[in-house]
Amino acid sequence: MKYIIYKVLAIITMLACLTGCRTDNTISGSDASNTASTEENNEIRVNFLNVGKADCIAIEIEDKLIMIDTGTTESIEVVDEYLELKGYDTIDMLFITHFDKDHVGGAAHLIENYNVGKVITTFYEAKVSDEIDNYHAALEEKGITPDLVSSDETLNVGDVSFAIYPPQQTEYEKDTSNNSSLVIRMVYGNTSFLFAGDAQKERINELLEIPDLRSDVLKIPHHGNLEKNSEDLIDYIDPDYAVITCSDEEPEDEELVELLENREITTYLTRDGMVSITSDGETLSVSQFVFM
Repeated sequence: MKYIIYKVLAIITMLACLTGCRTDNTISGSDASNTASTEENNEIRVNFLNVGKADCIAIEIEDKLIMIDTGTTESIEVVDEYLELKGYDTIDMLFITHFDKDHVGGAAHLIENYNVGKVITTFYEAKVSDEIDNYHAALEEKGITPDLVSSDETLNVGDVSFAIYPPQQTEYEKDTSNNSSLVIRMVYGNTSFLFAGDAQKERINELLEIPDLRSDVLKIPHHGNLEKNSEDLIDYIDPDYAVITCSDEEPEDEELVELLENREITTYLTRDGMVSITSDGETLSVSQFVFM
């Protein structure tokens, strides 16, 4: 597979983002829900937002927007900026991989202020917090019943498939909340992405038993924290690119980055700016936007 790698910095990056977002005010088809769309040539775009040591991933598929996690309450302004810049008022599908505040923190705000369609989450709530209470209150207010995934599922959005792998246990020896993460593998044509939530050692062991998880892009689990079996996961997924969601205050483990570098896996850190990966089904291009 042929890949194109480039970084766009500062003003050039901002201009590229603005011009790269094509606004289509003519919506065709009864299912069209947003005025923003990706570029022509059937491209999709996966954006890993810079929301600190937290996850918020926005996936643009034609006129649809799929989001995986919502960042924190403190970082929701970054998410709003992105949505405004792109012209989205609808989130067609929202995944909540698990219920730590750095994944569910912005959910209530998004549900209250945008048209949210389907909400999909893990079947197991391992924590109690204000963020979770606010999330449930927002769901109730909007009349949304989330889909709780307890067995493997596959969903399709146009030509893009999402294989969803829920946790295999309801209790783990350690870190039940992180290990209850949904793991999602997205495939478009001959390109693939694995979003590994905050999977830690026990959950990673479960992933190592799932066949055919090899993916071009791996969202490193748990913000780049090194686990005893992180190396096994990296070798099993065998990605060309890795993305780590992290912050300057809470950076990734250097030893894990070394594992990636030793395997010549191109690695991007969201603390350096939003990472945007475009796929046409055959090739991937990667940009990093330093202002977001």
